[in-house]
Amino acid sequence: NETRGLCEGCWRTREELVAWGKSSDADKRLIWQRVEQRQEAAGFRVEPLHWLDFLIKMRTDKQQPMQEMTAMFK
Repeated sequence: NETRGLCEGCWRTREELVAWGKSSDADKRLIWQRVEQRQEAAGFRVEPLHWLDFLIKMRTDKQQPMQEMTAMFK
């Protein structure tokens, strides 16, 4: 969105999008905390970071059982 300077889908800035691929897990969590703050300020429902934790875990543990994956989203 050119007016807000944010991606309409994920609410990240252009700078955050560019940095994402090279960001550490801790930096990604900080980015998503800022995203949540932006969403709250705009009156949007904020979802927890379960999916981000899931992606980080999947990257480090490729053999994770499906039951554990499913439980992360409950």
